[in-house]
Amino acid sequence: MPGQGFSHTTRTPGTVLTADIYNGDFTNITTHLEPQYIDDESSSLTNMRTSTDPGESASEVLATSLRDEIRQLRHMLTEMKGTIYWYETFKTRRLDAKTLPCIDMATQAGYQPLFVNGKYIETRASFLIRDDFPLVGVLPTTISVDLLYHSQTDTTGTVEFEYIVRVQTIGIPAVELANTATTVVNPLFNTISSKQLYVISAGTVLANDFVQVIVRRDALGLGGDSFAGDIRPHSIRLTYQGYAGRAS
Repeated sequence: MPGQGFSHTTRTPGTVLTADIYNGDFTNITTHLEPQYIDDESSSLTNMRTSTDPGESASEVLATSLRDEIRQLRHMLTEMKGTIYWYETFKTRRLDAKTLPCIDMATQAGYQPLFVNGKYIETRASFLIRDDFPLVGVLPTTISVDLLYHSQTDTTGTVEFEYIVRVQTIGIPAVELANTATTVVNPLFNTISSKQLYVISAGTVLANDFVQVIVRRDALGLGGDSFAGDIRPHSIRLTYQGYAGRAS
């Protein structure tokens, strides 16, 4: 249907086309080509929600009208936001989901473990995956596993951490996601730093799963640890990252 407010002079046989009629009609046309007058693609809720997939590389669906262009852009908004309809508010969480203190499992010394240079000491934490957080959306959600720590010795060198990440689903044996090592060069003295150990991808864990993280210093014996000092681990942190699907 025509845009808002558009009209033209109705002519009948014998009507004299004057300059005023001619210029007025064309002025009316050009004025109503401005965006605020062009007709909408939301005349009903169904029309408002309609979107079309523009395809992928090598299988593109070419828009043949401005209406098609709008509908394809709507589709891309739903993909980017992870929502059912293009206009819905998306839910995203980039804040820490949970942080647990480290426990010294080697000495049972409470909540202040110390990775002493040259000694085999580990710390661990377990996390329950929250059931109110979607782990799979149009854009996947990932979970970052990080170690918060600081150096207790003002010196330089490379610290090597071994880490193990396991996921436990109720009624199913635990699955080991990672068992490897990572290094930190010249850890900061008396300054808490964060080291990403692992990223759990979408679909790897389910709601109400337990994730267990174990961290040791130089336990693999690979000779990659040259830091002549002690490291204080503060906590192990799980951070949800990315889009979390439809808002609720």
